[in-house]
Amino acid sequence: MARLMAVLFDDDNYAGMSGLQHLDEHPDIVMIMVPWVVGRLRAGWQDNLQAIATALDAMPELVAQTEQILDMPDNAIKANLSGAPAHVRETVQRIIDAAIDGTLRPGLGFHAYQANPPEA
Repeated sequence: MARLMAVLFDDDNYAGMSGLQHLDEHPDIVMIMVPWVVGRLRAGWQDNLQAIATALDAMPELVAQTEQILDMPDNAIKANLSGAPAHVRETVQRIIDAAIDGTLRPGLGFHAYQANPPEA
């Protein structure tokens, strides 16, 4: 989500979440997040946690949709954007660039950890 917001708003720290952009590359975060979630549930934050989970549910689909732009012919993209304001064209170009360079794709997380566990 932090990566998508950074691309959409052209600001790496748009919502103060720049530190979260590479969180999925650290499988050990589970050791912190599980107690955090359990603590919030015990404190009666079920509604807040449900709102966060619901908001994040759509993120993988949104990223997949942005990557579908890459399958479109260049002239189709240009035709779709021809009447759009400059700021819309700039945002779409940032999304395309991010889809090409993989900025929006989550890190390998646990899969990378399994392939390359830390040395003891």
